[in-house]
Amino acid sequence: MTYPWVYGKDMRFRGKLLFDLLRPYLQPGDCVLDVGCGYSPLADHIVNFGCQIRGFDTSLTPLKALRKRVSKGCWQQATYKTAKVGSFSILLLTGLTGHIGNASFIAFLKKAFKEKPRVILVDTVTGSTKRHNYDKLTQSLTQLILSYKYTVAVYKSRNGSRCRIFVRKED
Repeated sequence: MTYPWVYGKDMRFRGKLLFDLLRPYLQPGDCVLDVGCGYSPLADHIVNFGCQIRGFDTSLTPLKALRKRVSKGCWQQATYKTAKVGSFSILLLTGLTGHIGNASFIAFLKKAFKEKPRVILVDTVTGSTKRHNYDKLTQSLTQLILSYKYTVAVYKSRNGSRCRIFVRKED
């Protein structure tokens, strides 16, 4: 399911804002996984920085547009259960507020955390609050991530979006 109102016409602007928050944690050559990528507002910036990016989404329409826009990425149509993600150092969870309570999403995250990504960016939007208990869901996701030895490095709330960047603690 893709939420087009999340990014709408300001997709590139939002991508730039998120990238500016993420940039201090990126290293050229990082492999970035964009979960539920949709149109992936960050993809252009990540590729231009020198990182690899791949992602998956269930909706084909945004994936077709994304494949044209960012041909250097690897984009697949898949669900949380069928996605082939490989190893990665950065995990992007943008605009997924409605998925947080989904059992398949939680199972996917627990599997993804075994890769021990160095950084996790979570950008939740308030556009889905009418259908979901936004605060409870984002708190639940935050607690899950923190339980895997992460700390909140950045928290920004702006224009209906709440962005958190989690950094893995040293073992």
